[in-house]
Amino acid sequence: MEVVKPNIKDMDSNKNIKDNKNIKDNKDSNWNSNSKVTSNRDNKKVVLVSHLDEVPITLERKVPHNLEQALGNPGLPRANVAASREKPNGTPGTEQQRTVLQQHVDFWDCDRDGVIRPIDTYQGFRRLGFNIFFCIFAAASLHLSLAYVTQKSWIPFFGNPFFKIYTDRIYKAKHGSDSESYDAEGRFVPQKFEEIFFKV
Repeated sequence: MEVVKPNIKDMDSNKNIKDNKNIKDNKDSNWNSNSKVTSNRDNKKVVLVSHLDEVPITLERKVPHNLEQALGNPGLPRANVAASREKPNGTPGTEQQRTVLQQHVDFWDCDRDGVIRPIDTYQGFRRLGFNIFFCIFAAASLHLSLAYVTQKSWIPFFGNPFFKIYTDRIYKAKHGSDSESYDAEGRFVPQKFEEIFFKV
C-alpha cells in the first residue's frame, strides 16, 4: 500500500518549504499525535492531519479526537437526538417526533402549540433571569427578524400581524454565522457541537 501525505507546500503559498523530504520523514510527536491513517477505495493509506506546526492557529484551536468511539459517526446529523460525548443517546425524555432544533426552541413555546408569540419569548427570558427591559428588547428583535421566515405565506406578515414564530418551520430561521451544530434542516451535528469546546 502506498502512503499519501498532504502537500503542505500548497497550504501556504507565501511560505516556501524547500525540503519536502523533511515533511515525509517527520517522525516527531506532533506528527504522530495529530495524525490518523485511513484507507480509501484505491487501497492507499491516507494520513489525515488535524494541526500543523507551520500554521499556529491549527495548534491553538484543536479539534476533538476519538469521537467515533462514543458517537459512531460524529459527522452524521441526528434528526431527533442531541448526542454528545457525555450523552451519546441524547437527553432522556425528549420528544422523538421533533427535530433537535424544534426541541431546542420548545423552551419558548410553553403551551406546546407550535407557535411562539412575543409574550412567550418575553416570559422565557424572564424565567432565565433577565431584566424587563432586556426581555422586551429581545422579544421585539427576535420576532421582527424570525417571524417572516417561519410563516407559511410569502407575503410579508400576511396572516401573521402579531409576529408569531412557527416551530414547524424554525429551520428556515437558521442563520449562516452560527456554530453549524444544527444543519439547514434542523438536525444536530455532534462533531460541530464538540468542536465548540475545543476551539475556545
